[in-house]
Amino acid sequence: MNDLSINAIAGSSASDIWAVGQTVTAGYHNRQFSSVIMHYNGSTWSTAPIPSGISTLTGAASLAAGHVWFTGDYVTSADVTEPAVLSTSGG
Repeated sequence: MNDLSINAIAGSSASDIWAVGQTVTAGYHNRQFSSVIMHYNGSTWSTAPIPSGISTLTGAASLAAGHVWFTGDYVTSADVTEPAVLSTSGG
């Protein structure tokens, strides 16, 4: 992973922490930004899959162990940016 910028962190315990943000790859004039969801299980960080079209993830809220909500934006097929809310359970 290249440069990583974290926008939000949420967790229900020291072994169930989630972070959202973006990675930046490539050079100064051709930067590529990609959203990222990361999970910490108490010993290691891992990345979680993100649905296609999600452009930015800016918020996270943990409701219970292994269950978290994420907020951000997605881009429609008509190239319009809309709000997005994602959830996951497990971890």
